[in-house]
Amino acid sequence: HPDWTPAEVQSALEMTAKDIVKGNDNGTGTLYPVGIYRAGNGQADAQAAVNAGLVMDETADNFAIANPDNGGDVLQLNLPQLVNTFCQGVCSWVRTVRATRDGTWTASNAPFVFERFQNLTYTEQRAKLAVTPSQFTLKAGQTQTLLVTADMTDVLYQQGGDGSRTTEQVELWSKLSFTPSDPAIPVANWPISLNFDHGML
Repeated sequence: HPDWTPAEVQSALEMTAKDIVKGNDNGTGTLYPVGIYRAGNGQADAQAAVNAGLVMDETADNFAIANPDNGGDVLQLNLPQLVNTFCQGVCSWVRTVRATRDGTWTASNAPFVFERFQNLTYTEQRAKLAVTPSQFTLKAGQTQTLLVTADMTDVLYQQGGDGSRTTEQVELWSKLSFTPSDPAIPVANWPISLNFDHGML
């Protein structure tokens, strides 16, 4: 795909990666699934990336503008990941995808979990995620802007599943998937990582 930009190539590799990376944290020799900070989007699958139905572009200028040392906001970069370590109840992201072929995609997200890296997975059902639009149809070359909103209002100040700490200290993980109507097109995935920030309360 010589017509793809470097950012689009990277996004294709990330969105079609396999979430199968495992690691060991407790010295037992047993391998467990690891999270976004150690595995990123997962294990790259070059063949799936070549066939990616959606790609995402970003410019070098926008990367420079987003530099936090210059007062920028990296959360606004058009990247296939949804991360916010200071989510004050409700937080959102705007992302734009480009179709490489004709198709219809439907958005869905996995349950929010925490403590996955210790194989003690707790599901946080009170966290909510909304995608607008949740389904879209594109011709090859067309783009779609998406608004993704995470709502942690119902989990504020709740105890963690193990009873040892509050939601404020727990990182929630999930995954947003865009499933194409054509099974020949790989599913596109965006990892999600959220931390609740109580602000000045």
